Amino acid sequence: MDIAASPNAVDGYTSQSRLLSFMATAGYTYDGKYIIDGAVRRDGSSRFGTNNQYGTFWAVGLGWNMERERFMENVEFINKLKIRGSVGTSGNNSIGNYAAQGVYGYGSYNNLSTSYPKRLANPDLTWEKNLQASVGFDVSFFDSRLNATFDYYNRKTTDMLLATNLSQTTGFSSRIDNVGEMKNSGVEIAVNGDVVRTNDWTFSLNGMFSYNKNEVTKLYEGQDIETGYNGIITEGERLNTYKLVRWAGVNPQTGDALYYTKDGQITNVYNGDDAVVLSDKTPDPKYFGSFGTRVSWKGLELSADFYYAIGGYIYNNVSYFMNSDGKKCNKESAYGFAL
Repeated sequence: MDIAASPNAVDGYTSQSRLLSFMATAGYTYDGKYIIDGAVRRDGSSRFGTNNQYGTFWAVGLGWNMERERFMENVEFINKLKIRGSVGTSGNNSIGNYAAQGVYGYGSYNNLSTSYPKRLANPDLTWEKNLQASVGFDVSFFDSRLNATFDYYNRKTTDMLLATNLSQTTGFSSRIDNVGEMKNSGVEIAVNGDVVRTNDWTFSLNGMFSYNKNEVTKLYEGQDIETGYNGIITEGERLNTYKLVRWAGVNPQTGDALYYTKDGQITNVYNGDDAVVLSDKTPDPKYFGSFGTRVSWKGLELSADFYYAIGGYIYNNVSYFMNSDGKKCNKESAYGFAL
């Protein structure tokens, strides 16, 4: 509706995508002790290029219920002990509906409706792929009054879907492409237990802790990818690491704001070319989790849950505009962080 020659406060759009999936699963358990299961799926997404719309993904898992073994019969305080592991692949298609297509945009110019090339086609755009292996265990003590779960995972991502920079002689500045690799590894621990458990009352506590280590391991021809005006994707760093000019304080004699140049010298002249990669500083937390409690009495229940994230940095965009003199930046905007 907004492509009329003289639009007046109108707007409208439509967007569509399609996903076609086939999946098969199988599992087998022997004597209630040994478990194996597997899955395979074939997915096709309209979001990808006509040459690579389909991907095949698989997974295999193993489990061992150790508490059913004869050597565990006399261990009365453990009523569940399961060791498990899995390996498999998955795909990601979380991009725009028409990222692979050479589409046209519409607007108006000189009171005439217009159309123009808006996106460069990419017929080879395909699924981002993840290969993940994990091991863990589940254990319960004292008639399931205390339960714990532990997992370790290692995931490799290939054919990452990222906006790559293009020479503007093409008429475009960027396009979505499969251009990188990344790895994630970490642990997840969850514990819950009933402090009080009677016929009428239950009082329980729970907690969960996660740690994730992220690193971009490969980019197309090693080229960095700028993400907005304050972030960068570069090999050897975490995804979306900040790239900013560093704040060096205030000159106590003149009141001038001070900054570090790219080579570490102090200056009172703000220059965007002095921005450097701030290693290990990203919006994504390293540690996160939750903790909580639950109280129940004769069917009535009261619960409380709390969530936390540690190790992520937030760019204070409000401070950037509110506290800047228009030419230079103050501490928060130049360095750009608030926990």
